[in-house]
Amino acid sequence: MGAKKITIILFSIFICTICIAQNNQLSIWSPQVKIDGSGIPVIGVTIDINSKKYFPSNEIGVVPISLKLLKISDTISIRHIGYETKKIIVTYLNELPSVILLKEAAVTLEEVKIVESKKKNKR
Repeated sequence: MGAKKITIILFSIFICTICIAQNNQLSIWSPQVKIDGSGIPVIGVTIDINSKKYFPSNEIGVVPISLKLLKISDTISIRHIGYETKKIIVTYLNELPSVILLKEAAVTLEEVKIVESKKKNKR
């Protein structure tokens, strides 16, 4: 084979590889969940679709989800202890956010009293 034919074959393989990589990239939604205000990734987040399919975040707060699992009007809930639950209703698959910001939940505890018990255990 001539050098020109080998170049054409290698170029064709290169173009096909790029097309496949872009196609795979478009079929996954990978939002990163961060703390609102600081931008720090939140680890241990759970994203659920219609309270049926659950997906955990990784060590950098990213949650990869196949777009094949999502439909228009699905409700996506983002949950983590200590943060307010955020809900997203899918209107367009190509307009899902790449970053989701969670607000810290404000929890106010009432006064706690510790009282000594006067009961004695019988043995």
